[in-house]
Amino acid sequence: MKELRDEFKVSMNTIRADIASLVESKIISKVYGGVVYRNPDVFNVSASDTRINTFSEAKRNIAAIAASKIEDGDIIYIDYGTTTIHMIESMPRRRGLIVVTPNFYVMAKLVNIPEIKLVILPGEYDRLSNGVISENTIKDLRNYSFSKAFMACTGVDKDFRVTTTSYYQRKIKQTAMAQAQESFLLVDSSKFDSPGLLNYCTLKDFKSVITDRMIAESVQAKMVRDRISTLYP
Repeated sequence: MKELRDEFKVSMNTIRADIASLVESKIISKVYGGVVYRNPDVFNVSASDTRINTFSEAKRNIAAIAASKIEDGDIIYIDYGTTTIHMIESMPRRRGLIVVTPNFYVMAKLVNIPEIKLVILPGEYDRLSNGVISENTIKDLRNYSFSKAFMACTGVDKDFRVTTTSYYQRKIKQTAMAQAQESFLLVDSSKFDSPGLLNYCTLKDFKSVITDRMIAESVQAKMVRDRISTLYP
């Protein structure tokens, strides 16, 4: 406090008031002996994030179905994405539940739920995915075995190939699915018939595809024909 007073050449009362205001706005946090900076753009789900707010009701309903699949003792992987983050809102407090994730949004929500063990994957921060992503992320993932993996995507093309945006995301997603006994895809209807940059699997690679009922009838018919298990809210 004295260092701040001397640096900004203001009174101690002014410093105390400014610190209180910054703590209330969650820009900084108090720690023993001082304060630390919090980056709200990284750790908080911002109302200005248009990706999160797009199809938000559908995403919450999809995530609630996904969360209902979690059982006692599960070790689960939660992928990057703006649908997977909503799983935390509906996640049951299962005994012995462990969550492994590279997703900063998920990390921020789970740090306040002590009943759930949180495992954070290593890597470099990627602003596009708002998560950690690097070769180290891939290497570390190979050490885990998951009972369930809850996956996201950029899109699903007309041939039911599931896509993502970068080489590292592709490898991370493929590794997570390879380490999981069961994988679920969380995808809203806006992402169907939407070509993407890189394919990481097909719909047939998932135990179930969780989506909303706004997908086109032709797509629904094709999923039935291809015997793809589909869950709707």
